[in-house]
Amino acid sequence: MTTMLARPRRSRVEMSAETRTKLLSLARAMFGSVGYADVALEDLTTVGGMTRGALYHHFENKLGLFKAVVAEIEAELDREVKAKTRHLGERPEDAWEGLRLASHCYLSTVLKADVQQIMLRDAPTFYPGFANRPTKLRCHELTIRTLSGLKSAGKLDILDPEATANMIAGAIQRLASWAVALPEPDITQIQKMLDQYLASFGVR
Repeated sequence: MTTMLARPRRSRVEMSAETRTKLLSLARAMFGSVGYADVALEDLTTVGGMTRGALYHHFENKLGLFKAVVAEIEAELDREVKAKTRHLGERPEDAWEGLRLASHCYLSTVLKADVQQIMLRDAPTFYPGFANRPTKLRCHELTIRTLSGLKSAGKLDILDPEATANMIAGAIQRLASWAVALPEPDITQIQKMLDQYLASFGVR
């Protein structure tokens, strides 16, 4: 005789987490395909088969949902950077290599079609304070510390670490903006272009 085991009931917390994950997945797909301006919350609830109440339980409004999608993308990028740089040591030149690898990860992420729309086109326009969000500021401070360490160790000849950090960030952003306009951007070639630029600093 076969004994049928009852499937354990999911807790309210588990169901809530599942709903939030589903909303984020749907929102990311829709924001990434048609853009922030053309996504209505009604579209999300209809496609997802859920109520507006469920959406507002997790996210205050459309902008709150968009910010959560941006945070999810940045969390994925952070995990990728950590995986790529975990082998590095504590020397100033290791920090420089970490900066190079992190920049590669950033470019490969933002050149994905859905992320292009979200991070490069819509976020600067619709996300208030996007340019000064904590994640970006932490990244900028880390770049300054890396450059300061190299300068102090006599491995990099620069006048001002903060100015140089802004130059590097600007170059990476402009390179990404140029690349997304290409019919078929070759991420390997684009990363090589970045490497050529970074090599011009002559880190020893």
